[in-house]
Amino acid sequence: MKTGYIIYPNPVKADERLMIVPENLTGESYLVLIYSSSGQKIKDYSINGFLSIPIDNSLAKGIYYIIASSDEYTQTDKLVIE
Repeated sequence: MKTGYIIYPNPVKADERLMIVPENLTGESYLVLIYSSSGQKIKDYSINGFLSIPIDNSLAKGIYYIIASSDEYTQTDKLVIE
């Protein structure tokens, strides 16, 4: 049973890395989408294992939404960039 994803740190600061780790590392691929608070897709990633996203100046300070999903599970979290 898929139990979700761990997303940290949150809030995250510029020049840090955002980590996204499936709680059950099964090797399956999953998709990560980052949306602005107005609903515009900002970035997308398709990966296996864990993901380390550098937070740089391309993402302004504010509130975003991050969606991590596989064939079996989808999780949506609020992401704060300071």
